[in-house]
Amino acid sequence: MAAVCLVLASPSVPRFDWVCDALCITVVFPACVALGGQRSTGRSDAVLLLLGAASYPVYVLHKPLGDLVKLGFDTAAIKSAAPWAGLLFVVLLTATAIVLERIYDLPVRRFLTGKLRPALAPS
Repeated sequence: MAAVCLVLASPSVPRFDWVCDALCITVVFPACVALGGQRSTGRSDAVLLLLGAASYPVYVLHKPLGDLVKLGFDTAAIKSAAPWAGLLFVVLLTATAIVLERIYDLPVRRFLTGKLRPALAPS
């Protein structure tokens, strides 16, 4: 994750962006996938599982919530608060996704699984 964050936070140098892109595609991102596929036995498992469960709600919510922020704030005000406004948005979005996943998504999935399982059982 640190490697991806460093790549994304690196400054753009237009003449050499293609080199960075090529290195990311051929080295950095495949290495991240290979390392991420390893079985972890560390204390970070619970945090990583929580973030993994929040990933789909974050994907679903980021656009509509981002649009709400744009409606509520002037673009100049948002830009003047960068990068702190963006970091705050990511933290609040992730927290909202975790809460909604726990209080809405999991109970609904359990309910639907219970209702559909008898219908799917072989006779």
